[in-house]
Amino acid sequence: FDPPQTIKIGKGENTGRSMTYWNAVSGIQTAGMWHGKAQRYELPMSVISKKGGCAVLLQSVGKDGLPGPILGAALIHKPLPAAHSRP
Repeated sequence: FDPPQTIKIGKGENTGRSMTYWNAVSGIQTAGMWHGKAQRYELPMSVISKKGGCAVLLQSVGKDGLPGPILGAALIHKPLPAAHSRP
């Protein structure tokens, strides 16, 4: 997802106002398929570092083969620069 972005609204009922969008989805990537056993999926830190972070969703597949209910979720935040990390 993207870091917070403030956008000036040009049309509609909010014309002239500025709105801040938080954690806007900027892309979707399938990491793999889970089959009920211990599994490891990797996403390069370089991908997360380019944006505000990453949301990970565990989603079932419906009987029709389409995405079903979300079973679990987690956030991976963009790493802090070394100067902000704890000793």
